[in-house]
Amino acid sequence: MAATGTDVPRPLEITVQPDAWGQASPRDIQAVVTSAARQIWRHCSNAPPLDPIRVKRSGSSPIAIFQREPDGAIIVRLASQDTYWSQFAYQFAHEFGHVMAVHGGDWRRKWQNTTHANKWFEESLCEAASLFALRAMAREWATNAPYPNWKSYAPNLRRYADNLLAEPDRQLPAGESFAAWFARTQPRLRTNAVQRPLNGLVAAQLLPLFEEDPRHWEAALYLNLDTRDERKPFRQFLAEWQAACPARHHSFIRRVAAVFGIAL
Repeated sequence: MAATGTDVPRPLEITVQPDAWGQASPRDIQAVVTSAARQIWRHCSNAPPLDPIRVKRSGSSPIAIFQREPDGAIIVRLASQDTYWSQFAYQFAHEFGHVMAVHGGDWRRKWQNTTHANKWFEESLCEAASLFALRAMAREWATNAPYPNWKSYAPNLRRYADNLLAEPDRQLPAGESFAAWFARTQPRLRTNAVQRPLNGLVAAQLLPLFEEDPRHWEAALYLNLDTRDERKPFRQFLAEWQAACPARHHSFIRRVAAVFGIAL
C-alpha cells in the first residue's frame, strides 16, 4: 500500500443516539463506527472538516439523510443492532461514503438526485468503502482495537469482507472481462442505482485502486459537483468528476475510467 503522508486521523465528531440498539450500547457502537470512518478519513489530509454526524436507528435500511438537522448535523441511520460489529462497520462505512459524496467538501453546491443515470457509481464507490474499511479495521484491531478485549474480533471483520467478495452473484461470468461485463450491464445499472450484487461486483474492481493508494478517497468529496444532466453518458460523468477534483487526483480518476474501458 502506498504511503499516505499522514498517520494521524483527521478529527471526526460522531455520536450515537440512544435508540433500539438491542444489546449494544451507544458507546460501543460509537467506537465501531468511528473506527470504520477513520480508516477512510485518515487519508483525506487535505479535506475540510466534516460537520458532526449523528447516528440513529433505522427501522428499514441504512441511509445517510440528505436533509440535515436544524443545527447542521448530518444524520446516518443504521439497521444493525446487538453486537454485530462487522455489520455495524459495513453499514456505516457505506453510508460514510455517501456522507463524503453528498455532505463533504463544497456540499452546498452539490447535486443530489437519486434517479440520475450514473448514481450507481456512487453506490458502488460506497460499497468499496465498506470493503476497504472492514479490511483496514481487521489489520488495525489485531493490535490496536478500541478496547483490548476486542483484538480477538479482528478476524471476524476480515471474514465479513471476504465473504462479501466471494458471494456468487458478485462474480464475473467465467471468461468475461470486467470491461466487457460493464459494456453489457451498464444499461441495467443506469435504470436502478441500488442493485447490491452489481454494485458489489463493481466495488471489487475499485477496491484494489484505493488499497494501493488510499489518499484518493479524498476524490469522493468532489462527486456531485457535475452538471445537472440526468442522462449524461458515464464517460462525461467521469470527466466532470475529474475536472472538479484537484490535479493530484486526475491520474487516479483516469485509472478508474480505464477499469471500465473508458479513456479520459
